[in-house]
Amino acid sequence: VLRDGMHLMAGPAFQAQKGYNWAAPQGVQARVAAIVNAYATGNVTGGTEAGGLVGRNAIGHVENAYATGSVTSSQAFARVGGIAGFNNGVIYRVHASGAVTGTDATTTQGLVGWNEGAVENARWDTERTGRATGVHNALGATTNVVGLTHAQMFDSANYAGFAFTTTPDTADAWVIVNRGTVGGLNNVRAAGATGILLFGIV
Repeated sequence: VLRDGMHLMAGPAFQAQKGYNWAAPQGVQARVAAIVNAYATGNVTGGTEAGGLVGRNAIGHVENAYATGSVTSSQAFARVGGIAGFNNGVIYRVHASGAVTGTDATTTQGLVGWNEGAVENARWDTERTGRATGVHNALGATTNVVGLTHAQMFDSANYAGFAFTTTPDTADAWVIVNRGTVGGLNNVRAAGATGILLFGIV
């Protein structure tokens, strides 16, 4: 289990091949595992399954997590998503806001490129990801999965199903923190600025 403040990747483009939700995007491997209270900020360049948080979530559990880096794959028929390229586990209370680029519009999605599991209470930035749709359901199901404009991403009223608190570092709860003056999404407080959702990190 990866839990509580795990930062899965940062820095320049992350290069990886197929990963199984173990611990790194498109390269954190993890089968029947859990990623809880985690985030990823680095850019991902992947292969057949590329995700901002994990390439393949194979029967795993992802909860209270987000990804802000770009995700790119140039392979034919690649499954590409802001959170996961492929999912046949459970993805719950997540959001994504990085650009998502792939070769197949059907399997290049704001959140999950190919879903055979469950995705619930999830949001993606339709403007920053460049994706009008969030999940391609092959055999899976979605509940309360909503695309938001960039401005809407900063309003907690648009996150039904997410647990909020005003106290940072509260277990399994989200807070709004400010994004700074340059428009980038981060966890740095800046007076008078609007915020982005994080899970108890300021």
